[in-house]
Amino acid sequence: MLVFIKSTAYASTLESQIDKLVYKLYNPTNEEIKIIEK
Repeated sequence: MLVFIKSTAYASTLESQIDKLVYKLYNPTNEEIKIIEK
C-alpha cells in the first residue's frame, strides 16, 4: 500500500511538472488552461 501511495504522489509530481513545461512551451491563455484542466 505504501509503495502505491509513493508511486501516486510521484506520478502527480511528474504530471504537474510536465503541465508547467507544456504551458511554458505553448503559452496558453488562462481560459485555454481552464478548458484543458477540466
